[in-house]
Amino acid sequence: MYVADRGEIHQVEVVGQNTTLLQEIPLFASNEPVNNILLHTGQALVGSPLSLARVQAEGCALYPNCELCARARGLGCVWSEKEAACRSTAAK
Repeated sequence: MYVADRGEIHQVEVVGQNTTLLQEIPLFASNEPVNNILLHTGQALVGSPLSLARVQAEGCALYPNCELCARARGLGCVWSEKEAACRSTAAK
């Protein structure tokens, strides 16, 4: 799930009543309000009144260990013991 703030978006996972912040992604130099987020073909298109930014919606490779990768399971990430890396379930 993506949550917008001024100049950035936050990638969060909600399981039951627990919320985990997975990633903070700065987008705009100024603190422009984020008006729209559109998920399309593996990307998040983020719009503000003055700017448009494109962010890869899948960032499994950003998680360096099994524990952090497991927290990103809601994003479609899974830890590969063979590769010792966090991978997308869609890549299989």
